Amino acid sequence: MERGSSGARPPPLVRAGTAGHTAQPRRVNQRQRFCSSAGSGSGAGASSWSTARKRVDNYAAGFLKARAAVVLSDGHSSLANELAYLFGKARSILGAWRADPGAHGHERAFSSLRSPGFTTYLDPDRSSTGFYRSLVTKATASTRGIRVAAMRGLANSDAALRSGPSGVSTKVAGIKDGQRLIVTGPIATDARGRTWSPVITLKGQRGFIAGWLAGYGGTAVTRTSVVLRSSPSTKASKLATIRTNTRVTIRGSRRDASYRVWLSVRTASGATGWMASWFMRP
Repeated sequence: MERGSSGARPPPLVRAGTAGHTAQPRRVNQRQRFCSSAGSGSGAGASSWSTARKRVDNYAAGFLKARAAVVLSDGHSSLANELAYLFGKARSILGAWRADPGAHGHERAFSSLRSPGFTTYLDPDRSSTGFYRSLVTKATASTRGIRVAAMRGLANSDAALRSGPSGVSTKVAGIKDGQRLIVTGPIATDARGRTWSPVITLKGQRGFIAGWLAGYGGTAVTRTSVVLRSSPSTKASKLATIRTNTRVTIRGSRRDASYRVWLSVRTASGATGWMASWFMRP
């Protein structure tokens, strides 16, 4: 067994739809297909500029009070592009939002009334209707402030994206060799002990991919105490036990003979070794 003692679980610091990605030290709140957060309410985007501004400002206020750095909403997209730039290279969050393929070119900016120092940006579908896209942040905010990379995957073979962690689950879509993926939840195992990764593609398609058909990078967090081993095997020598809710940097990955994925990791203290991915989460 790779398990050991447990510890306290810290609160998540990034919410991305239902993906549950985490980052430190500031929060980024993202919402997809939730109209009030983008200003439209439930009336098919019929809000005025003034009404939309108030709705977005009111919605963002609670998150900003809780020390969020950014509140981002889009009623149309999967937010996959936003996830990609939030956890990619250092850049201005406002600049990345403006460069998003889903931008409409109808942007207006307003000083936040509820959260002094922040600015509300609205970009409706049309010149004055269809308020489904918004951003509340400071103009100086940068992705550099999100210091923890997402757990990401890169398909190393053509594969099926399935509705569940099993080879018999419904095929949702096809994954191409070399396709980039973002891991959205804990690594799962099927009845045969093989690992499956819950992912979202950059097109917003969600599902599970056979874990052994991808390579991994970024960071991951232990779901329980996990043994750090000298090689990717349950029989390899024990180097240390990593406590619950410890974030590690992923240096690479490898599958074993049982089609289980092992992660080559480095801890904050500099220790390196291999950890069982099925006890890890983003």
